[in-house]
Amino acid sequence: MNKIKRIFFVILPVLFLSGCFFGKNKELDKVENAQNEVIEVEKRPITSNVNIKSASFASDIILDKLAKEEDKSYIVTKINNYSQIESLDFDVAVIPAYQVVDLFNKTNGNIKLAAITMLNNIHIISDKQINNPTEMAGKTIMVPELNESMNKLIDSKLGFAKRLMKIRTEFYHSQKDIVKNLENSENIIAFLSEPYYSKAISKKQYYSFDVNETISMLPNSENESEGDFVSEVIIVNKNYLRDNRDSFDKFLADYKKAQSEIKEGDVLSQGIINNYDITNEEAIKIFKSMDKTFLDSDTMAGVFEIFLDKLEGLDKNIFSGDRPSDDLYYKSK
Repeated sequence: MNKIKRIFFVILPVLFLSGCFFGKNKELDKVENAQNEVIEVEKRPITSNVNIKSASFASDIILDKLAKEEDKSYIVTKINNYSQIESLDFDVAVIPAYQVVDLFNKTNGNIKLAAITMLNNIHIISDKQINNPTEMAGKTIMVPELNESMNKLIDSKLGFAKRLMKIRTEFYHSQKDIVKNLENSENIIAFLSEPYYSKAISKKQYYSFDVNETISMLPNSENESEGDFVSEVIIVNKNYLRDNRDSFDKFLADYKKAQSEIKEGDVLSQGIINNYDITNEEAIKIFKSMDKTFLDSDTMAGVFEIFLDKLEGLDKNIFSGDRPSDDLYYKSK
């Protein structure tokens, strides 16, 4: 039973290695795909504008600031799925770290990882204290679905324990739905990233679990309990990069600068307020509390390799033999 407890408290945190997660709930996905379907009529004209896709709360705020500056040529679009990334309909994108390998393979290696911008945006909460394995029995685990590799990881590590302890898993298309259902749910364990974690704990008291201490408990795991989890990264389209290295390097410098300059008095676009159902003050407060960083070049590559090692330490076959080589990394001049 002790091994079972370890499995639950180790493998599930890997679900939340990013700021925002997008799943594949079939019914909701049909609606989402219909709403976001892009019909390519003609090739995108050559322009001085940079086509940027934002897929997280933190990047929404940073890119909002950049898009408002008159001397910038950044055209920012919030995305709710990765179809535009997979079809290479972007120049630059900010995405969850766990999506990188999947998108690298789906684009036939036509993306590069340029910077790590967020760490440790992982929060595990429960409405009950769990002191021993028997207290896991009958619980409902609330998680968003991830990509194919991560879903395989869940199935391989949790299947037996779920059957033995009669634990039910609920998959959600968005974290908004998790927060909504938390209000009337009991005996749950939920996984949330910001700003949804802060929204949940503002309504009810929850117990939390430390990720770094639990990951090393997995039986036969090569992982250690120390270190950070990579949550969010910047990627670039190699087709754009081919003739725009200087412009892209300028964007990286602009993003890093803006990331450190967000302040309490900043006024966010109404689109951000509406999308996250949050006040301007709450959004800025949560953003400033997050573990932001900016790692690029060799430092970024080294940290991301450790991140990939952690995933492979949990499941040797997680990348199905398609772990990217050093070609994945963009290193500025």
